[in-house]
Amino acid sequence: MNCECDDFYMNKIKPIIEIKISDFNYKLFSNILATMQNLHRWKKIDTENCIYCNHESMNSRHLLFECPILENTWLIVSNVINCQIDWKTIVMGLNDMPAANSCISIICYIIYKKYLIDKDSNSDVRTPTQFYVKKELTYKLQLYREIEIFNQTNLIMRELIDGLS
Repeated sequence: MNCECDDFYMNKIKPIIEIKISDFNYKLFSNILATMQNLHRWKKIDTENCIYCNHESMNSRHLLFECPILENTWLIVSNVINCQIDWKTIVMGLNDMPAANSCISIICYIIYKKYLIDKDSNSDVRTPTQFYVKKELTYKLQLYREIEIFNQTNLIMRELIDGLS
């Protein structure tokens, strides 16, 4: 394995307790998420435009990081973990910051899950992403408390929930 793959594995796969989030991280790293761009490339849909802002190509980077609907969410995350979030951070993680990596992965997974719901919805009315992220983080925090895991992650998640208010 090369160094970049080692960093990815140590930051985004190995420390993640939930298998579905590790799987999500692997698909993100491999560029095989079912984004509008990939679905269009795979000839499943007619357009690759963003379903939120109508940007010409909704790839993973746009969906999880660059879409204007996420600007405030990532600003809050950056402030809480005291680290500037960029695309490389989302994909590769931060060295020696497992709790922050877990939270970033959880948030990305929540954003992707919301996109899948919205993509398949016939309605133009969509729950604001920040509200949905807060709701799902609150649920995950309660779950993690019940099974007594992720102590440092729980603290970061609590701060994120407060910041997303």
